[in-house]
Amino acid sequence: MDLEFFQRIFPKEIVNRTVGFTPVLSAPPYRRQREIEVFTSYFGISRFICIDDQERLYEPGWPNLHLIERSRGLDECSIEKIVRYFSEGSQ
Repeated sequence: MDLEFFQRIFPKEIVNRTVGFTPVLSAPPYRRQREIEVFTSYFGISRFICIDDQERLYEPGWPNLHLIERSRGLDECSIEKIVRYFSEGSQ
């Protein structure tokens, strides 16, 4: 996604809070994980979580992945786990 397209489809409130985009890599395996690793490394982000429903795009057991079911989306149980993940790291 390029910046012009992003600015056209998202509201200004979202655009103003966006710091960048993950690159689009074509090198499998675990392509999405690799894209996220490039992004987080570039911006110096060390603590993050990825919410996704496509497990095959990540290495098995990758600790930064919170897998959700596509049909349920982000439910209360998932939200509690994510909040706990970040709360435990901030103590």
